[in-house]
Amino acid sequence: MKLNIHKFYIVFKAFSYSNRKSVFNDNSLSIKDLRNKFVRGLDPDMIEGIYPTKVAARKAAEKQYKKLPDNIRKKTKTTKKISKGYALFSDAVMAKDKYRVTTPPKEIYPTRKAAQKAVDRIRKRTGRNPGIKIMTYDSAKR
Repeated sequence: MKLNIHKFYIVFKAFSYSNRKSVFNDNSLSIKDLRNKFVRGLDPDMIEGIYPTKVAARKAAEKQYKKLPDNIRKKTKTTKKISKGYALFSDAVMAKDKYRVTTPPKEIYPTRKAAQKAVDRIRKRTGRNPGIKIMTYDSAKR
């Protein structure tokens, strides 16, 4: 079979975050296109192989993708949005006005201790006392 230098297919190595499209995307390349990819920063170690036909490239990509274990992608927990808890307010906000502020608190902490840790992080980042109060908050009352 004669090799056409104006049309070939690249299969990239599969990593834990790879999907089928990132391993092989059905686009043909020429020598000039490949050279441009290297100029733009493609690492040669990322390429698994270069194939003359789309069928051969697709087979190699499937083999690469199937090498990955199914459990390599970590399962993320769905976070439940907290509606009741503790929120951070400025010192100027009075307890009776906490539901009348123009912008609601960005984050509601489940415990007072978690809210205190957030205040400590802010204090450490700014290097001064942030002037923040911790108050109970229920987003349903807003």
